[in-house]
Amino acid sequence: MFISPKDNKYWIFKLDQSKREFIIDRILSGTNEIELKYEIKTVPKNEIDGKVLFLYQNDLTKNYEFEYEATINKTEVIRTESGPHSFRIVFDQVKKIDKVINLEDVKYSFKNSTNITKSNRYLNLNLNSISKVEFEAVLYGDIFFSRTIFLKLYETLPYEHKLAFYKIIFDLNPYEVKLTNDHELLLLKLENYIENYILNPAKLFVESSEILKKLVDENSYEKIGFNTTRRAIDYLDPQVNYAENFISLYNNDLFDKFKQTYENFKETESEFKKLFKNMPSPVTLT
Repeated sequence: MFISPKDNKYWIFKLDQSKREFIIDRILSGTNEIELKYEIKTVPKNEIDGKVLFLYQNDLTKNYEFEYEATINKTEVIRTESGPHSFRIVFDQVKKIDKVINLEDVKYSFKNSTNITKSNRYLNLNLNSISKVEFEAVLYGDIFFSRTIFLKLYETLPYEHKLAFYKIIFDLNPYEVKLTNDHELLLLKLENYIENYILNPAKLFVESSEILKKLVDENSYEKIGFNTTRRAIDYLDPQVNYAENFISLYNNDLFDKFKQTYENFKETESEFKKLFKNMPSPVTLT
């Protein structure tokens, strides 16, 4: 028996390369209705209908990318007495989205991002249910902005700075560090940390090196460095370049732009907060 769609569910459907090529060929031939067939071990308990985003792994970059959207028109399970069941799914309104979206760019807007590229354990089918707000994060770019910018910035920190900031988060909630999920608060703490422990010391170091350069001749300046356990001398110039890179990477404009952009995301942010309620930020020391 076929199931009529209700358009009230949202899915990510992972395609292998052959099925992606099949979809492209069908679209190029002038049709927007596509039928795919699978074998599944377990019959779905709930109806599979609604809207879907197709995900595939780019063979060249190995990145997971969203390229097409569709509506699930019909689904049918043909039961067998033994062995897997035959599953038929028909999509219509298949079309290319405005631009290819890299999963990496929107992964922090998915509640179960680690499961997206895995098969559904109940169906043995690359189909995962998502919420409307997650679906629209891909389709319209309405991402979970505060969570995304916080985690992306946090992941750029060197290990030593991650460890130091981790301790600050621990002080916010000493019983369970990962329960800290107020991303606006975390972003504010991260802004203060970067300014006080990265930007200001880096600027002071660069300015001091410029003063030192004026006090000694060029030959002597090139020999100035730091003793380290790894090698005899860690010369000054590479360290200055390292500090200048920090200044360039962690500039205050990043946070100013966030504060300006956040005003346009308030309604979406509130929807994401409902979805991620009681869900911790994946802050790690890896």
